Amino acid sequence: MFKKQLPTFITLLNLVTGGIALLFAFEKQFLWVFFCVLLGNIFDFLDGFLARKLKAESKLGANLDSFADLVTFGVVPTLVLYQMFVESGTYSIIIPSNNEEILIYPFACFSFLILVASALRLAKFNVQKEKHFFGLPTPALAIWIVSLSLLKETSPFNVVLSNEIGVLVLILVSSYLLNSKLQMFKFMANDAKKYSRMLVVLSIVSIAFFTYKAFAIIIPAYVLLSVFFHLKRN
Repeated sequence: MFKKQLPTFITLLNLVTGGIALLFAFEKQFLWVFFCVLLGNIFDFLDGFLARKLKAESKLGANLDSFADLVTFGVVPTLVLYQMFVESGTYSIIIPSNNEEILIYPFACFSFLILVASALRLAKFNVQKEKHFFGLPTPALAIWIVSLSLLKETSPFNVVLSNEIGVLVLILVSSYLLNSKLQMFKFMANDAKKYSRMLVVLSIVSIAFFTYKAFAIIIPAYVLLSVFFHLKRN
């Protein structure tokens, strides 16, 4: 009985991890946000893997997985981008409230495009009869955005990510990638082994030089390799 419930338990761990990541994001502790999102990625892989191996797949598990993904890979990167907007010195409005003042950042609300795009992607994936791999998955996008937040003070990334125009461009590109028609290759699938090997080699080299910040390079490389994969198939 426990074996059948194990995937659901791991999905809930993903959800809790996302909640903890939100606490760190509120405090602008982006390194800890990164580790939480990375752990969420591991849980997200394990729950699906174990559900298939244990023959414990269910509609409840699939829906719960989407809810967990929306928090960890949708709400968390949204808040990280919001904080990046705030740190860029974006325009703010002071609203009086009782004995204190509240700062509102109107342009930072563009960050919520990521939340909307993530919800749309997860909902569309749930209603698809055939689970084609189109667009950048939400787990990959989340870890990419959090990785970029760690590079914000590193040249040349600081030029792009330390101003509101750069952050807005990142949001628009990310929202498009989530729901694009680009067919992403599935790791180590029979028709994508060449691309998978190339990604593994690049990932090893990137991690060796940039450690945990390497995902800022690995995810764009995955997108670029998928472009070639998509062109070859079509």
